[in-house]
Amino acid sequence: MSSLSILIIGGGLSGLSAALSLRAHSPHHHITLLESSSWLRETGAAVLVPPNACRALRHLGFDLHALRGARFMNALDYHDVDVVKPRFGEGGNGVEYPWAERGRGEGDFYLAHRVDYHEALRRACVNMEGREEWGPPVEVRLKSRVVGWESAADSGVVTLEDGTVLKADLVVAADGVRSQAHRQVLGYEVPAVPSGTTNIRFLLETEVLREDPVTREILEDGEGVFSAYRSADRRVYVRRYPCRSNTLQNFGVYKLASSNPASGTGIKESTTSEDTKSSPHSSMTNGTTTSQVSVSKSQLQDLLASFPPSLSSISSHLPDNEPLYLWTLADRTPLPNYHASRLVLIGDAAHPMWSFQGQGAAQSVEDGAVLGTLLSNFRRFADDDDGQRKKCRELERRLELYSELRVLRTGVAQLLSRNPPQEEYVAENVSKKIRRLLRESGKAPKGEGKIDAMTTALRFVERLDGKYKSSDDAKGGGGEGEVQLATHDDISDFFWEYDSVQDAGEVVKRLSR
Repeated sequence: MSSLSILIIGGGLSGLSAALSLRAHSPHHHITLLESSSWLRETGAAVLVPPNACRALRHLGFDLHALRGARFMNALDYHDVDVVKPRFGEGGNGVEYPWAERGRGEGDFYLAHRVDYHEALRRACVNMEGREEWGPPVEVRLKSRVVGWESAADSGVVTLEDGTVLKADLVVAADGVRSQAHRQVLGYEVPAVPSGTTNIRFLLETEVLREDPVTREILEDGEGVFSAYRSADRRVYVRRYPCRSNTLQNFGVYKLASSNPASGTGIKESTTSEDTKSSPHSSMTNGTTTSQVSVSKSQLQDLLASFPPSLSSISSHLPDNEPLYLWTLADRTPLPNYHASRLVLIGDAAHPMWSFQGQGAAQSVEDGAVLGTLLSNFRRFADDDDGQRKKCRELERRLELYSELRVLRTGVAQLLSRNPPQEEYVAENVSKKIRRLLRESGKAPKGEGKIDAMTTALRFVERLDGKYKSSDDAKGGGGEGEVQLATHDDISDFFWEYDSVQDAGEVVKRLSR
């Protein structure tokens, strides 16, 4: 098999997932990971590791126990907690999320600390123990900020901040939401746009909350429970779920934009570079955000002031010197393509998305798994000019397939992530955008050559168009001809049933026939 030199820009979850997949799928590739920060360590709080991400990681030989995650057991939504006193535990007034029972039945569904997730991936990338059949360990270079991109027919080129120029057969942009690599791919900028929705995230020890007679109530729902507590006006809500084997509790305090996120009226489509400003950054950030502002403990307490004591007093357990940040959620209009010549986009550099469906990190893992699978079984070419031309054509062909496998699926994921998870149906505005995305892609699956990523996206849109009642019907009205709505079962099917490695593997088999 032929070897490829590969540069991965960014050492966050997406960059490490790609490095792991490329290493696991071929013993011949030489992989170098460039991280702008001075240490390869994730920041942030917790993250969902849903069934589609777990499936991809298992295919790569990754030990899910290394996540030290809490297994998902339930998801509860508490309404109007500033008006109606919440009752927790058995007989409580939390409403089970539509997808909770399905999530329990999936088996592999974890709630993990981002630091644990990142460290487990890092170890799998750089260690040799038990990995003899894999390629050489990934070379990691810290303090290597990329400031320039170039993609030629025969190589990808990046320029570092210190002036160093590096070349490789392939450059993988995994440097997060502020990445400018897509400008090289598309020829124009599609900036990430702040949503107006902000959050403050922090972690508390489970035992500390349990020892406090006021806060221990919220733990009565049991281990492995994802919970949301919402104010009556729906403007402020708190998310809580455990991680690190249930020993830590992850909290996110969200303040929504003035418009309902699902309505679409609060979403400004990306058009010009003036929509947002970029700044040098590490690729390892707290999810898909465009900005962070330092806030005080008292500001957090003000946000929680209207909530009952079991929730409003959680901030009292934070140390006075605990750094807190107000993050602004962001996404981007789905891009039409993820590669040009020797440059390919993955993770938030390709498809930043809101956190409502918990799929940001999962889609990044799928990206890496697919890329590594497509570049496996890469045959050897002669070193002469003709052989190198053939190598270029073969690599281009496989990168085109990467875009085909990922662009439509992740575009739908971006749009679905604007739909709050407690809603039973997909919002009409979101449905319209998904239909338009499919029409504009022009890639509906056909015959024997269909790709499952496209098939699942098309199937989802068909369900939007025909399987369920219109919004008026759902509310007991008539409404013939109204926009059709899909339920959360359809969303779960779309996200959780897909096997990214199997799909890419089938494509590779067709290539070798």
